[in-house]
Amino acid sequence: IQGSVVYRQLMTAPNFNVQVVDEIKAARENIYLLLAAAYFYAKDHGKAKTLALYALNTMDPKDKEPFYFYAGSASMGLGQGQEALAFIGKCVELQSRNPQVYRYAAEKLKASGKQDAAESVLKTARALETRSQNKFPYPERLKPRFF
Repeated sequence: IQGSVVYRQLMTAPNFNVQVVDEIKAARENIYLLLAAAYFYAKDHGKAKTLALYALNTMDPKDKEPFYFYAGSASMGLGQGQEALAFIGKCVELQSRNPQVYRYAAEKLKASGKQDAAESVLKTARALETRSQNKFPYPERLKPRFF
C-alpha cells in the first residue's frame, strides 16, 4: 500500500501535512502542560517552573494561560512571591473571566501580605463564579491522547 497512488496522494496533500503538524504541536503542548502540572502537584516546584517557562519561551503554545498559571504557582512554592504575582497577573490578563485564576491570585496576594488587594481580587472571583461554569479549567482541560 505504501507505493500506491492513493498513499502518495494522501501523504502529499497539503491539508494532511498541516493537520499532522497541528496535531503534533497540540500533543507537545499537552505533554508539557501535564508534566508541569505533575511536577507542581508533586511539589517539585523547580521542575514545574522550568517546564512551564520552557514551553512558553520555545513553543509559543496556543493557550498560554495554563503555563503562566503553573509558572506562577511554582514560583510561589519556591518562595519567589513577586515573580509569582507577575506570572499570575499575566494569567489574569489572558483569562480575565476565569474565577480560579482570581482565587489563586488572591491566595498569593494574601500570602505576600497584601490583604486588602487579596480581598478585592477574591470579590471578583466570587462574582465570576456565580456566572461561570468553568471554575477549575487547567487540570481538567487537558485531553491527553495516546497514539
